[in-house]
Amino acid sequence: MKKIAIVLAGGTGSRHGGPLPKQFAGINGRPVLWWSMKRFYDEDPTINIIVVMHPDFTGEWDRLTGELNETEKIPHYLCEGGGSRTDSVKNGLRFLHKLIGENNWEEMDVMVAIHDAARPMVSPELIKRGWDVVSHGIGAVPVVESTSSLRLLKEEERGEPLEIRQSIPVDRSLIMEVQTPQIFSYTDLKIMYDGNLRESFTDDAGLAQLKGIAISLFKGDTENFKITNPRDSMIADFLLKEKG
Repeated sequence: MKKIAIVLAGGTGSRHGGPLPKQFAGINGRPVLWWSMKRFYDEDPTINIIVVMHPDFTGEWDRLTGELNETEKIPHYLCEGGGSRTDSVKNGLRFLHKLIGENNWEEMDVMVAIHDAARPMVSPELIKRGWDVVSHGIGAVPVVESTSSLRLLKEEERGEPLEIRQSIPVDRSLIMEVQTPQIFSYTDLKIMYDGNLRESFTDDAGLAQLKGIAISLFKGDTENFKITNPRDSMIADFLLKEKG
């Protein structure tokens, strides 16, 4: 089976602070995006990596990767991002379609991991678990148990001030927190992202179920958290240094 990673780095969000998106922030001396790519490369150096990026930042990425030692450079393709996560995935799949044609790969033999660049702490072991699930012909979605107390707000009070909204407790044993990479066969992804989607999805699992594609949950990792602010970068930096 051919392994492909589509790493989504097309965001321009400012929650992390600073002039550049969070995927360019430095942790343990290297950009967040580089660490996310490295995890897939460490798991299997024969993988093809497609990075989906906003065109305004490709120059900065070229500069950052140009500063790397030759032994640290990870082979990858660059693809232009879209206006939403859904559009960016579609762009990545279009790019992949061209690669499949150019290399005469069999579509049925291609597995695709879609990963958020802002999750640089994903482990090669987690990635391997996902590939193993997909090799049996079903979509793979990593999850971790929720450890927080949860309350569900009433839908009909949406938009009202939080202080006056009613809520009910939720059994957290029934709640799973979803992570990436979410991994599917290329043929399933073609079905999922075919045509004009009227809504934007925050992950691929929701779209898969809408299109009737079966998914299986598998064990994620609490260290595979998403970096959204400077504090998250500090935690990731500490963990990386602890691992050596």
